[in-house]
Amino acid sequence: MSGREAILRVEVSHRLPQSQFDFDLAFAARGTGLFGANGVGKTTLLDFISGVKHPERGQIKSGQAIWFDSDQNCNLAQHKRRVARVFQDGRLMPHLTVEQNLNFAARGAGRSSVFSTDRALIEEELKLEHLFDQRPGQLSGGEKQRVALACALISESRLILLDEPFVGMDAVNRVRAIELVRKLTRSRAQRFILVSHDVRDLVALCEETVVFKENGSVVSGDTGEVLTQSGDGHEPSGYIVLDAELIHHDMQAGSSRLLINGQYLDVASSIAPQGSDVRLMLPRAEIMLVCPDAKVFGWGVNVRALVQGADVMSGTAGVGLNLTIGDQTFSIAVPACAGSELPIEIGSEIQLCCNNAMIV
Repeated sequence: MSGREAILRVEVSHRLPQSQFDFDLAFAARGTGLFGANGVGKTTLLDFISGVKHPERGQIKSGQAIWFDSDQNCNLAQHKRRVARVFQDGRLMPHLTVEQNLNFAARGAGRSSVFSTDRALIEEELKLEHLFDQRPGQLSGGEKQRVALACALISESRLILLDEPFVGMDAVNRVRAIELVRKLTRSRAQRFILVSHDVRDLVALCEETVVFKENGSVVSGDTGEVLTQSGDGHEPSGYIVLDAELIHHDMQAGSSRLLINGQYLDVASSIAPQGSDVRLMLPRAEIMLVCPDAKVFGWGVNVRALVQGADVMSGTAGVGLNLTIGDQTFSIAVPACAGSELPIEIGSEIQLCCNNAMIV
């Protein structure tokens, strides 16, 4: 997927109930996203990587270490792979309290207690201390996910598999958990693979993304680039994704000021974005293109772009515009009738107006 050296290589074949699973994937990024419709094999792939299941044929390698090889009859035990996993339903040990679950994860990393090195994580970041005496059956779905996420992060595993880890969390805890994954995996040099149906998770966390199609093929690459590709309704293609710098968040006004290529944008955001490097997601269905000198009111975000090219779209009465904002390039389709009224010559400036923009 990139020019970096792969830390994990998965070349496997396996028959699924609805399709044949044939993939050759190299994971090199710190964070890789998996996206696609239900039943295309995302969770099955995590099962193969963790060792919960094994494919019918193929090989799985971590660096030079072979985890699975059907020809050599090799299948490395789960505990020797040093892989942590967060399931969709939390899946904690039900007979242990929250504190005991956390301590069990800490002992797996060679520490006697979670508080020996991770007190700040538990008390300040995930705010779990008030749940210590409770058992998983007494927790809400979001609380279970937060505890499971903490267990994975403090285990110091080389690779963390996140299967819809933010399901059930409210908006505030979701933002806090996303930022925690970002910060801790960077500081601890941990790699992760994230399965999510929410493109905001992929944009916020993953350098690269693999999109699974229902016909068995995949599209992979830089997350921002993959997100801007056109698709078939099951791909995260409905957004233009722009890198931005967070300048300021006004909690009282519920908005954030961003800087994109010298342009200051005020974007509605009830929750403060974390960190200075953020991404702005513009839903394509909510974008209107207008002339650069047009006065537009009532739209959430207005940003200027330069036209780099225009192509007549085959089979449609429309024009595909290739646009740039600084060094960020993307394409957008416009009806032919609208294109005739817009400045679409190369080097012309055009204004994008968008409602429901999101910061991640």
